[in-house]
Amino acid sequence: MRGGVGGTTGTRGPDDKLGLLQAGPSPGWLVPITADTGAALKQLDQLAPGWQSARIEPALHLAADTLAATGGANRRIILFG
Repeated sequence: MRGGVGGTTGTRGPDDKLGLLQAGPSPGWLVPITADTGAALKQLDQLAPGWQSARIEPALHLAADTLAATGGANRRIILFG
């Protein structure tokens, strides 16, 4: 899955942060937003595709609310389907 993130986010800089949010039946942060992007990407490498029901709308609301509170000039939500 990491290829999708690298292709979408481009080169990471020293001030960049990354988090992993699962949509699942109940959305939640697998890796809270962190400056340790290497650890977050390592966790992403370990994820396997699943076949659970996903509730995208609550997950996107959680992501948007969290990003709004983080500040920064450039914020992105990357959705894997």
